[in-house]
Amino acid sequence: MTRQLREYKLSDPVREYFEKQGYKVYIEIPIAGACIDMVARKGNFLIAIELKMSLTKQLIHTCYTNQICCNLSYAVIPTEPSIKNKELCKRHNIGIIKITNEIEIILEADSRRFKPFKPEYDRMLKYCSGVSWEGVGGLPQLKGIGPAIECAKRVKEYLISHPAAKWREIFDNVNNHYYNYKSMQSALRAKV
Repeated sequence: MTRQLREYKLSDPVREYFEKQGYKVYIEIPIAGACIDMVARKGNFLIAIELKMSLTKQLIHTCYTNQICCNLSYAVIPTEPSIKNKELCKRHNIGIIKITNEIEIILEADSRRFKPFKPEYDRMLKYCSGVSWEGVGGLPQLKGIGPAIECAKRVKEYLISHPAAKWREIFDNVNNHYYNYKSMQSALRAKV
C-alpha cells in the first residue's frame, strides 16, 4: 500500500492530526518561487509541512529552508527514513512524520532551537491571514493553477476599486507571495 500512496494522499491525515491540536492548516503556501505543501497555524505559531514519498537530501534542504519563515518544519513521508537522513534532520531541527495506516512522529522538531527570520515570518503570517485554508496539499503544479494566478485575480479585484494604484501600493495591500513590489510587477504585469 505504501508504494501506491501519492503526496496528496498524505494531506488529509496530516491536516486532521494538526487540526486536532488546534491548528488551522493552509495549503500550497508560496515562498521564494516555490510552495510549502502545508502550513499549520495556531495563533502566531507556524509549522511548515512538506509531503514527499521519501526523505531525500533535497527534501531535507527544503524543510531547512522553510525554517526561515516558520517556527518549525516537518517532513511527512510514508516510508522509513535512512539513519543518515534521520541524523541530518536531527542536526538541522527538522521533524519527521511517517504515515502508513497511522501517524507516527519519528522525530520531533524543537521550536527553541531556531527562530524564523522576522520579515519572512511576518510575510507568512500576513499571507496565511488572507488565504483560504481549505484544500489538498502536495498536488502537482498545473498550468493555469497556482499562487501567481490567484494573486493576479486579487490584483485585478483591487484595481477595480483603486484604478490609479501603483505597484508598491498593490504590493502593500494585496496578499501576495512576492519578495518585493518589483518582483510582483515583473511577474504580473502581463496578467493584469
